Amino acid sequence: MEEKTNPDELENPLRNSVVPRMLTSQCHTANRGAVDWGWHGLMAFASQSTVVVVDTKNIQVVQCLSRSKHPIKKILWSPLREENNDLNLSLVAADINGCLTYWNVNDGKLISSAQEGNKSVVAMEWVPRTNKDDHLYLAALHSPYSLVIWNMDKGWKEWKKSFTDVLSSFNFDPFDGSKLAFLCPDCILFVDEFSVGKIPSTNGRKFYISSPRISEDTIRTRDRLKKLMRGLVVGENKPKPEDSMTISECLQLTYHRSLRNHVLLLYPRDILLIDLHINMTVGVISIDKSSSPLLQIVSCKQRDVLYCLHESGSVSVRVRRRSNSTFLMASPFETPLDPNMKLDALTPSASEKFLWYDYRCQSEPIRLVKGVKMLGIASCPVTEKEVGLVVSTGKVILLEVEKSNQYQSDEVKSSNARLLGDVFPPSTSDTVTCPVNVKLTAHKMLNNFTWPVTVAKKCPHESVRSVDGIISEHVNYLAIGTNAGHIIFYNVLTGSICKEFYVHNNPVRGIEWCGASSVISWAYMDASNNKVRNEIFITSVVTGQFHPIRVDANLESPIEYIRVSPLRQYFVIVKKDGKLELWNLKKLSFIRSMPDKFPVVKVLEWSPNSAKSRRKSEDKDLAYDSSVREHLVFCDSECMLYHFAVYNNSLVDGIKIPPENLIAPITSLAFKSNKIVEADTEGKLNIWDLKEKVSRDVNTNRTSISKIRFAPGKGNLKLLILFVDGGVDLYDLRQIPSNRTAQLKYPRDVKVLDIDWASENAPILVSEDGCIFITDIHFQKFYSSLLEYPLETPIKCPALIPCHLISVVHAWFSMQETESSRNTLFLSQIFNRDVKQQIDSLPVNELNDCNISVVERCLLMSSFLGMVEDIRFWTVILYYLQAATLNSGSEPEMEEVSGNKFTNKYFALQPLDTSFGYFCDQYTFQKMQLEQVELHEWKRGDYQHTQRVIERLILLGETDRAVQLLLETDFGNSNYHTDAIKACLLAAIQIDTGSAQSTIKLVATNFIANGRIWEGVQLLCLIGKGADACRYLVSYGLWEDALWLAKATLPFEETLDIIKKCAIHFKNQGDWMTGSLLYASLFLWESAIELLLQNNQYEKAALLLSSCRHFNISIQNDILSSGNFIPANLETFASNLGVHFADYILNFCSMR
Repeated sequence: MEEKTNPDELENPLRNSVVPRMLTSQCHTANRGAVDWGWHGLMAFASQSTVVVVDTKNIQVVQCLSRSKHPIKKILWSPLREENNDLNLSLVAADINGCLTYWNVNDGKLISSAQEGNKSVVAMEWVPRTNKDDHLYLAALHSPYSLVIWNMDKGWKEWKKSFTDVLSSFNFDPFDGSKLAFLCPDCILFVDEFSVGKIPSTNGRKFYISSPRISEDTIRTRDRLKKLMRGLVVGENKPKPEDSMTISECLQLTYHRSLRNHVLLLYPRDILLIDLHINMTVGVISIDKSSSPLLQIVSCKQRDVLYCLHESGSVSVRVRRRSNSTFLMASPFETPLDPNMKLDALTPSASEKFLWYDYRCQSEPIRLVKGVKMLGIASCPVTEKEVGLVVSTGKVILLEVEKSNQYQSDEVKSSNARLLGDVFPPSTSDTVTCPVNVKLTAHKMLNNFTWPVTVAKKCPHESVRSVDGIISEHVNYLAIGTNAGHIIFYNVLTGSICKEFYVHNNPVRGIEWCGASSVISWAYMDASNNKVRNEIFITSVVTGQFHPIRVDANLESPIEYIRVSPLRQYFVIVKKDGKLELWNLKKLSFIRSMPDKFPVVKVLEWSPNSAKSRRKSEDKDLAYDSSVREHLVFCDSECMLYHFAVYNNSLVDGIKIPPENLIAPITSLAFKSNKIVEADTEGKLNIWDLKEKVSRDVNTNRTSISKIRFAPGKGNLKLLILFVDGGVDLYDLRQIPSNRTAQLKYPRDVKVLDIDWASENAPILVSEDGCIFITDIHFQKFYSSLLEYPLETPIKCPALIPCHLISVVHAWFSMQETESSRNTLFLSQIFNRDVKQQIDSLPVNELNDCNISVVERCLLMSSFLGMVEDIRFWTVILYYLQAATLNSGSEPEMEEVSGNKFTNKYFALQPLDTSFGYFCDQYTFQKMQLEQVELHEWKRGDYQHTQRVIERLILLGETDRAVQLLLETDFGNSNYHTDAIKACLLAAIQIDTGSAQSTIKLVATNFIANGRIWEGVQLLCLIGKGADACRYLVSYGLWEDALWLAKATLPFEETLDIIKKCAIHFKNQGDWMTGSLLYASLFLWESAIELLLQNNQYEKAALLLSSCRHFNISIQNDILSSGNFIPANLETFASNLGVHFADYILNFCSMR
């Protein structure tokens, strides 16, 4: 019969062999905060000087990367780069010595490295990219005050800016890449004109935080927060020392990712929310004094949600409460919401206008033993409903926010709430509903070595066959002992921890395999008098049951080592005082202890030749026949070599071989084939050839040797040598003279504590920091590519799909409505096996619902593939396509205006949330601005602040309130006269504007011409000339201000011209996505499609066209017949997509 062969093994034979890899142990204290979750679903964290990459889908370690000897301080995944697939799965790591390493995670290779002296990197972020950027630029903050911009593709420095203040962290504004904020010991530093091509000319603007001290013990929580809110002020003047809230206590500074121009400051028991429009604190989140202090916060973009990590390891979720009847946000406190409580009871009075957050749920605390700390938290950038925690032991815990509806099955919950936006409603919604009940539960966990590693022993290759000749599943197991008494079984082939047993009460000193299914281990606690109570257990690998061998052991000399005979009949115990005990392994019975006149045993090994005799025999019971001789050799304190035979449970004298020359004390012994190797304290090897009856010496020219190990495999005489100083050498004894083939030296390289072999050409090294390295025979490769690792579960990572095919896969599954219409044969023809495997791992079964539209499938596929920006794109498209159907066509009606307020025409739709900003509909956008200006009014302090509020009120048409504030100007103020006249003008214009319009317009034009732009804009808005005001703003390059004014104040038909110009401006700046979405917000679908085509976004254009037709929105024929849709380089387009797929798109869109 012909033997069947797995095609995977033929294509990549390394998948079933031991490849170089690393296994990490506990983390370093400097690793705190070094954790990041990438768009592809992989999470990376630092363990000592190693980057550990975890597949969050299958919760398994898929890669470990290390080049530095110093602990890693920060880790950052690179963003999605459509123009360079080779670097899509890459990350940068920075250590405490200031070295930056840029890794290709897929290949396990270093792309580039950079270093700015030896100054530690305290913070780093990718510079926000534009579509015109060809390179990735990294902004790294080097201690104490230097900001360096690195081109990581090339590994060179663009520029360096040294500030005058000590800087501890920084963060880019997610809404404006030209702005960033630094955290200083006594202030916050803002830089507003950042650019990669230019060094900032100034040292930025400083703002100090001040607050009167408030005693938490004497003031109730609500009263304390009121006073704290009124007292907290941000300003450019340094406060008095007695009134300052120590900024050095601040743990974290980050921009709010859902609210534009807001910054979050984290303290151990407070979170401050600062509005940069007014430079004042507009919100405080305080935790109860009985709660665990805060460590880190994560701000979400899809919804205004904060994840708060506590020192106890628990994570609390806080959600900003939506407004009710007024433009203000209510203020919940630490207690969860009572579902029976009335909404009125939760709404503060009109004098308490804050931004507050509801406490919604909290995960269970993690049981942290003494010395174990939380290292950091990261959220999934795609769903934002999953967070990952890293503990200092190396354990990873994944938490997920779920709706706690007991009547829904888990399958329905997961399918209905893939994104965070599906769990919580937007804060901009007018619909008043009961708060969503949610829970934050741990659903995945990746264990690691909780305690430092003391010893490691690989399952011997000669013991992996059972009596039936079947290979044991434990062939690839590495038994690991810890200083807490645990024994862990690690699969060196798949890189996973298979089993962990708590066996001993003391540190494990050694492990020996008793076959393929059990190990013998010993442990003891160090004692000053060198007398200990030894623990010896035999543990079953299968069941985890362990049996003590010596129950009533008294105080004695510590066990030096235990050796098991090759036929698994006997084992010997050698103590540090040289005493030897012989035991029957099968019966676990004591045979004898050697008398005092017996030579003092220093090193001992069993002869492997008796195992060869057994393999030649066909007697299955031979292994348990005590009449079969087994042989052992050992050296005494005088370097005499003894040979003994164990026969019928007795020790029979053999031969004695005296040392040929004066040699140093023997420290280790190795026996293989006909070779006996002795290692001594002077770093020399004495090699005995029993067959040729000769010996030779090899001088390693190093320090004392601690241990030597032969490699497995017939005829393989590679010898691994561990030195006392932590160095390792590799010799091949087949060569004469024997030469060193590989070497590790300490402190140049890692310090090694133990050695063994994983396979014939794969040494195992246990380092001082607890890491376990499986390397090659040259000690040059400690990790492999992702495709070489034979993982237990195939990795699920969209970044493994070639970049030019990601959009193809996205379009292929988005445009086909049913599973039967997806030609899987076609996919298998154009994709290789690895890409096809990633496609098969996508949960495309959720696309089979015939009730979902093309745009909804686009949104789902974007989340499957980790396309974060595309999720945002299709969310906006979906909203306006649904809005277009409510307008009964693609041409919208003029926005209804009630006074100066827009009305909500799309009450049946869930509005876009605050992070979408200018993409929101006009009603939602205006509502957000009115809420903000009302909050600013309540927080107004000095005269300049009041003037900014008045300006916004005038622009938003709130002239009555503006008049009132103008009349409140103090009589002693130098601007009292001007404000009084301005108030009179506002009041007069409300009565009659006809005769005054020309005069006011003339004055406004003069203001603008003389540089007083906003005074002129205010006057134009007073007389209903907001469109002219927008045009003036555009002419002066104030594009965002013009866009703001148009969206917040102008009727829909007047916004068309302004937003069209803004869309063209963004397109010219390389931001085609913003431009196309602005067109979509105007229901100008043809313009949006055309803009996509002009930027070679053919797949998106086809999908948008298909989506419009799904919603019965007609597209003008001129865009189709003009030839713009079909790209000129159709051959290249078809080669990327596959000819059949290109034809399919053209047929689907009726363009052939």
